[in-house]
Amino acid sequence: MAELETKQESASATFSEAILGRSFFEDRYIKKLAALSPKVRLAGLAALLGAVLVLPYLGAVGLWDPWETHYGEVARQMIQRGDYVYPYWENGWMFSKPAMTYWMSALGLKLVGANSGSGPLGLFTEWGMRLPFALLSIASLVLLSMAVGRLVSRR
Repeated sequence: MAELETKQESASATFSEAILGRSFFEDRYIKKLAALSPKVRLAGLAALLGAVLVLPYLGAVGLWDPWETHYGEVARQMIQRGDYVYPYWENGWMFSKPAMTYWMSALGLKLVGANSGSGPLGLFTEWGMRLPFALLSIASLVLLSMAVGRLVSRR
């Protein structure tokens, strides 16, 4: 009799319950996540996936592209000079990019403290320069997932 009840319980289990087990879904944190609206869960999952894919190796490779170093130096010069309106590089103005990209790089450089003095740059300089763009990419992924979630059913 007990075997029959066990077989009936396992037959009524969902796919995720069969894989993770019923005890997984009885955890209080999972119950709190399940209580959230589907839109919030979708946005959170997209943000988590984007962060796991993008953030770990953000500063693993140095500034290898020649233009990446140029734009980074322009952002650093903005911080050093205190002039965020006129981008400056070496001995002249550099208006080859929209100012927002320089401002984003400068914000990241300020976050990691790359503007402290004239010594060597810190260990996280590359990470700081790329972080605002990575966060913007993650936000774009969240917005895209929400847009697709409105067009496609959950099923």
